[in-house]
Amino acid sequence: IERRETRSVEAYESYARGMMNLRQATRESIERGIAGFEEATRHDPDYALAWAALGGAYGLKGNFLSIPEMQHRAMEMERRALSIDPELADAHNWLGAALLSLGRVDEGIAEIREALRLDPDNGQAHQSLARAYWVGKGDFTAAVPLFERSIALNPDAGYSYLQLSLMLAWQGDLRRAEEVSRRAVELQEQYISGNLG
Repeated sequence: IERRETRSVEAYESYARGMMNLRQATRESIERGIAGFEEATRHDPDYALAWAALGGAYGLKGNFLSIPEMQHRAMEMERRALSIDPELADAHNWLGAALLSLGRVDEGIAEIREALRLDPDNGQAHQSLARAYWVGKGDFTAAVPLFERSIALNPDAGYSYLQLSLMLAWQGDLRRAEEVSRRAVELQEQYISGNLG
């Protein structure tokens, strides 16, 4: 509402279809998401959010398939988005995730921190930063409050519950880890957060 994303209804509709598919996070849905985002950028080549989402989809696919080249492709898309809108928090967040996947942990953390500077209430960025501290630095103590913040901002963030429960278990807080795990399972069973596993 605060700023126009695109003037093209077709671009927005393609982007929206892409996001619905990306959130399902299956191999097939990610491919459909990529197709939707590519279509959105064809309708509006200056649609920064669609470029950012396209990069995010490539990054997710690269993570699932362990293909580093997809992370490089994701970074190209995020940089394209940022060339259009340097203050697009989602692009900084997804760029940070791609950098983290390539082992460029400090650069990734810097990008995710920039996303949070631009949008302090971005639950996805809090989740990404928590993952960066956990996976990239092995710092569970730093990750726990970030996952908790992600959950506070998005109570349906099943991934955050799941990862928080893992951190808590590793720290020995098994009672709380079980409680948090049960919430992750509830969300999954309601098809709010993922549908497999």
